[in-house]
Amino acid sequence: MPLQVAVAAIRDSHNRILISKRADHLHQGGLWEFPGGKIEAGESVKEALVREIREELGIEVTDGSPLISIPYQYSDRTVHLHVWLVDQFRGEPKGMEGQKVRWIAQEKLQEYDFPAANRSIISALQLPDQYLITPQKQTTSELINYLEAPIAKGIKLIQFRAPSWNDQQYLAAAPTVLEYCHSKGVQCVLNRDPELLAAADADGIHLNRHHLSRFNERPIGQEKWLSASCHNVQEIEQAQRIGVDYISLSPVLRTDTHPDAMPMGWQCFSELVASCSMPVFALGGMGEPDIKHAKAAGAQGIAGIRLFLLALE
Repeated sequence: MPLQVAVAAIRDSHNRILISKRADHLHQGGLWEFPGGKIEAGESVKEALVREIREELGIEVTDGSPLISIPYQYSDRTVHLHVWLVDQFRGEPKGMEGQKVRWIAQEKLQEYDFPAANRSIISALQLPDQYLITPQKQTTSELINYLEAPIAKGIKLIQFRAPSWNDQQYLAAAPTVLEYCHSKGVQCVLNRDPELLAAADADGIHLNRHHLSRFNERPIGQEKWLSASCHNVQEIEQAQRIGVDYISLSPVLRTDTHPDAMPMGWQCFSELVASCSMPVFALGGMGEPDIKHAKAAGAQGIAGIRLFLLALE
């Protein structure tokens, strides 16, 4: 039976995250962590979270919302982390049990050593809830013109997908696309073979289902995003096996672009998300109102091509 744990990602008004250091004698001792503890019999996640944070940090949680749920198998135990984002609390946090506590800028979290199960919490904190996949365009300039409006609306993560372009065309366009995205404060991952990452200053690589099946280990460094397309439990397990940071899971609903694909629906989607140890974006037939459905199902948010095209029409 997995150990059920309530975990708080506590964020202050300066967008800093509170972390604490585990005592050396504990499981995963000496590593930094997000505070929390075991859910006792009869407690809800929120009740356990409020109690643990009061005991550990001496503050009172006044508001929060689910961020991500992470099942994780260590070599010596299985845990299930129920992580909430807490951005309202009373009091000044301090180590009530003698532990070190520290406020860290959200973008600096990777610089600290965390238990492996905590890595997905960092990803969930740093990822947005909308993920744009570029539509097919004939030229680089057409693509840049298209990106202007969704970026102006607040899109912060883009997958540069151009399946009809060969590698030479794709690599010729990539520097322009990346420069434009970076100038707007937007991250951009390439939908191509990981070997091409060395040829462009991208923020990561997205693996389609065919690329995903090729690897026995993570093909790029931890300093870059690694994402993947998944459609079933076997592909999810493969993504987890090689250390993917986040996935898109599809098709959730019926789409015009893939009318013959059988949609899984929200119930099946929710069940698959529950098996994931990484953030998940719902893909397929999404519209902006579906963000609430995706989050209620445990997902990070929604992804798509057409949803952004429709929003701009």
